[in-house]
Amino acid sequence: MRRVNDDKINEVVRFLWLSAFDHRAPLRLTISSRSGGSESIEEYIRIIHPTSMIINSDSPFVWQELHGRLWHTTHPERFRDILIRGAILPEPDVPDGDRWKTGGGPALYPYVRSIGGVSLFDFDGFDRVRYSEQYPASSWAYFVPFRRDWGYAVWIEINRAQIAQRFVSGRDLVARQMQEKAHRHTIMPYIEAAYIGELPRAAFLRAIEFREGHGKAETLALS
Repeated sequence: MRRVNDDKINEVVRFLWLSAFDHRAPLRLTISSRSGGSESIEEYIRIIHPTSMIINSDSPFVWQELHGRLWHTTHPERFRDILIRGAILPEPDVPDGDRWKTGGGPALYPYVRSIGGVSLFDFDGFDRVRYSEQYPASSWAYFVPFRRDWGYAVWIEINRAQIAQRFVSGRDLVARQMQEKAHRHTIMPYIEAAYIGELPRAAFLRAIEFREGHGKAETLALS
């Protein structure tokens, strides 16, 4: 087995860190050797861990699934609760400490939660590079394809037509937030949409799971 020096290992660690938190991470980064040459960093990842697969928000197979569709994402354990309940709840029986952006209390809850909605990702026409350039503070890549502290996540595809009466599009959500001057409540502009109230299981089209190290989404049963 080839020996990898400390400088190269440090570059690999840096690459993995960037990949985990920035969808624009330099996936084609090269390592300059002391001899003046350069080699693909992916080669050294394979040397250190030959069976590893780095999955992040730039992975092509992820977008083959998500692009152009409407989704709700959740933890696998919560997904089981959703199926038992028969709906996605705006206020599920989940401790605030386990929910997104709750540290500041209700005054700083995410905007969709503050209006009694279920948060949805609308990837219709989504260009992740252009979007991130326009909205660098948006936290979308933290969730795609899963939170790093989870290592896996379930994505539920939602039937857009079936929820139309209580659906708030990303554009309308931004307009509503601005009209209400609810700027203390966070939002992912234009790609975060909402369903007001309990989102019924009858509107689910399918569910898939992304998991760390797996290069393919797994289809899950809805019953």
